[in-house]
Amino acid sequence: MEPPVEINMEGMSLDEKCNILYEENKKLKIDLSSLQLSNRSLVNQNRDVKKKVMDYRLQISDLEGRLKKLESVSQDLVDAQNQCESMRIALDKAETSVSSIEYRATQAEEKLQKKERDHEKVNAALKEMEDRLKTVSGERESLSQKTAKLEADLSEALNQVKDFDKCKQQLGAKTELLDKLLSSSGTESSDISAENSAALAAANSYFQQQQAQLEQELTDTQSQLKHALENVNTTTSSLTELQTQFDAVQKEQKELTEKCQSQETKIKDLTAQQKKMKDARIIGPAMPPWIAGAEKKSRPEQPTEQSTMQTLENDDSTTLKNKILNLEKQVNELNNLLTYREDVILRIHEEISKKASQLEALEVERSSLKAQVEIMKKESGNKRGAPEVEKKDKKEKKETPDNGAQIAELEAECERLRAKRDREYQRRKRVEAELDEFEQEINKQREKLKQMEEAMEKRKNAPTAAGDKDEKSKIAALQSTLSQLRMDNEAKRSEMFDLRSKFEDKCNAFDKISGEMKRKEAKSSELEQKLHGTEEELEQTKKDLEFVRCQVVRGGPEVQRLQGDVKTLETSNAFLKAELEGTKEQLLQVQENLEPKVSYVKIAPQDQEELDVVCRKLTELERLYSQSQQANHSKETENGNLKVKMEESETRIKSLEEEVKELQAAGGKKRKREEEAAAADTKRSRRSRFEEDDSSTTYCSNCAKTRAKLIETESQLKAALERESSLRSQLKDFKAAGGKAGETQSQLTTHRRNLKLTCEAAERLLSALGPSMYDDPAWRKIVQSLRAGWNTGKPVKVGVDRMGNKYFEQPINPASQQRHASRSQRYVLLPEQSELDQPWMSLSGNLPNVPNEWNMWLRHQREQPPTEEEIAKNEKMIQTRRERGRLFEEQHEKERREMIERGELHEDDQSEEKRNAFPVYKDVELRAGDGSIDDRTAGRAGLRQVEEEKK
Repeated sequence: MEPPVEINMEGMSLDEKCNILYEENKKLKIDLSSLQLSNRSLVNQNRDVKKKVMDYRLQISDLEGRLKKLESVSQDLVDAQNQCESMRIALDKAETSVSSIEYRATQAEEKLQKKERDHEKVNAALKEMEDRLKTVSGERESLSQKTAKLEADLSEALNQVKDFDKCKQQLGAKTELLDKLLSSSGTESSDISAENSAALAAANSYFQQQQAQLEQELTDTQSQLKHALENVNTTTSSLTELQTQFDAVQKEQKELTEKCQSQETKIKDLTAQQKKMKDARIIGPAMPPWIAGAEKKSRPEQPTEQSTMQTLENDDSTTLKNKILNLEKQVNELNNLLTYREDVILRIHEEISKKASQLEALEVERSSLKAQVEIMKKESGNKRGAPEVEKKDKKEKKETPDNGAQIAELEAECERLRAKRDREYQRRKRVEAELDEFEQEINKQREKLKQMEEAMEKRKNAPTAAGDKDEKSKIAALQSTLSQLRMDNEAKRSEMFDLRSKFEDKCNAFDKISGEMKRKEAKSSELEQKLHGTEEELEQTKKDLEFVRCQVVRGGPEVQRLQGDVKTLETSNAFLKAELEGTKEQLLQVQENLEPKVSYVKIAPQDQEELDVVCRKLTELERLYSQSQQANHSKETENGNLKVKMEESETRIKSLEEEVKELQAAGGKKRKREEEAAAADTKRSRRSRFEEDDSSTTYCSNCAKTRAKLIETESQLKAALERESSLRSQLKDFKAAGGKAGETQSQLTTHRRNLKLTCEAAERLLSALGPSMYDDPAWRKIVQSLRAGWNTGKPVKVGVDRMGNKYFEQPINPASQQRHASRSQRYVLLPEQSELDQPWMSLSGNLPNVPNEWNMWLRHQREQPPTEEEIAKNEKMIQTRRERGRLFEEQHEKERREMIERGELHEDDQSEEKRNAFPVYKDVELRAGDGSIDDRTAGRAGLRQVEEEKK
């Protein structure tokens, strides 16, 4: 502080000295008041500056925290870049795996083509086998016919051989008798006349001719037997060949069935894999960075490139697809992190701009404060020069003895005022020093802000860990690579979908081929059954032939049994005829009852369809009734013919029996006559024997004819029995149809009642709505909704949550033409709600509480309904997050209160609008040169005091 200048008051009068001292006192008072005011303003400014410094410190701490976050984000970006590179490598590997899958798919297509060719070959072989089987069946039928003919011929030939043997025996006996007679009559030859010798010679020649004819017939029959045996041998050889061929075909069919089963198992495995691949959903949710960081920490270390390549080469298509889905999820997470980073950078830029504007405002305030300080310094310098002049005046002038006391008082007061001024000056110096310190701190804060801005710019333009110069170019490159990878992935997906569609087509074709193979197998099994049936029929025919032979041998009792069977058939036919007539009368009565009732009733389309079905059934019943009548008529005619044939056969058998008896009696008589008669009676005996031989041959031919007729009658009886069984089955059908007709009649009555009610209601509606009803869009919507309600199925209950809410899903309506009906309808019923139309607000005042998982299912944002375990897990996660947020808020509030108690933070009750507005201070000029508000008020107060003192 500069020393005060003393004024020389020597040579001055007391009045002048008093005036000077008075004026100086006034000036000192004014200076003191102004200094006090300026001191107060400086104190207030100091407080405000302290507040601002605290705010700046808090802002700087926030910026440092954000810089740390940016560093962590940059580290995350580096990790993301590394992950992108690993994803690139994985995608390259996936491409190689996809190429290998494509190669496998091509190989599978080639295999399928080969299988199709094999199936075609198998189909051709099966067709050939069918043709062979048809030819074999035809040959078997022809062989069976031939065998039947050969057996008949054999039976006839055997009978003829027996007859010929008998004739030979008789001829041998007769020749012996003739030789005896000739030997006995040799002695009497002289007595025999020439006529007898000629007759004997003629008889011998005749017998020799007959013997030659019989020998020729025997040779012919033997040749026929040989030929028949050869035919039988050929047929047996052909049958063995056919059996071997059939065994080979069976083996081929077994092999083909095994191949088909193996291929079906492979196809089932492939379809199961396809279903698993279809069920796998492509989901990549955006996660916040803290969850992503936790997942990164929990992730295991990535394997090396060689191990990943080996695993990818060894993996299947499903594992590769899962890996591709995981890579897509990672790509989506990286995209979300990039967007989050960009948002953070934009927010930081906005905050930096806000802080820059605040710094500009502070600089303006600082400039105004500097101007005020300079003005105050100038004023203080001017005031320092005034006391020096007063001291010089005191030295020059001399004091008078009269006014010594006043001068002493004035000098004491001046010294007091000077001391006060010195104190105020020192205080001002201290305030200026504090202001300089504050300015230094502000400069430091500015330097820190500049350093932070430079660090931000360096962060923006700093090289990344991968060695790139510009981060933006790196991000653009990453985005381009990601877009390229997405495009490649979409292309691969489209190719995979094409391959899936091709594979599905091949699977469908293979299913068709397998179905055809199964049909062919069924046909082959049917043919096998037919072959077995034909073999059994052949065996049965052989047995029947033997049985018929036995019957022919037995004779009469079998005929009686057949007559009894015919009588039973007649009685059963009469009973069936009576039942058919009764059913016909019932049907006619039902038709007569239905016709007048149906004529005046308007039938609905559904009832009309049911009536049409009933009418069809009735027409079928009438047709069956007519067929049964025709069959009965034909059976009656056949029974009549059979009766006639049986009577004829009986008469023939009786006549044959009488002839046999007569022949036996005649043979006995003739033997007696031969023993008693002489040689003259030999001609008669021989003639009678020839007559007996002729009668025996006629008897054998009649027996063969009767055998054939008996076989025909047995076949006709079998056919009649089969028809009887068919008629009985038809009667059962008629009875069932009668029961169904009664049920349909009862249903028709109920439908008629319902139709009457609906017709009445429809007439009332039509009368109420009028003719413009059909043009009304609301009516059309009602009709559409009714149709949709008729066509839709019943809703299915999917699940129930903890609150008791029931969730239902209604299946898709395929008949609807609306877009929203292309997916199933899902809805929820509250615990107190029994139907969907029941209002839930009237049940209770509580609002419906539906879990988020079920809400997503209702909105078709997820396909499968959630489980209780999933809901409980999500609730636990939400509770943990809430608990963390609550703890974080409590910690933040605690730290804030501690800072307020320490004075580091000021608790202001003003609103945000007043806080963010431009600050206005009383000790700061609003305009340059106007002065502060406190200075103006202080100057006005000082002038008022001076005026009052003058008065």
